[in-house]
Amino acid sequence: MLRISDHDKKTMEQRVKLEQQRPYYTAKTASCIQHKYVMQHIVQSKN
Repeated sequence: MLRISDHDKKTMEQRVKLEQQRPYYTAKTASCIQHKYVMQHIVQSKN
């Protein structure tokens, strides 16, 4: 099960808001965040 802390949730929400102002920068950052969570999920599911 993928768990996201409150801090990370707030950070992601802020990035979604910024995405309307700076699409390229934020989309790039968001994809990095998503990649991090996917990798964590894969590692956790192996345990």
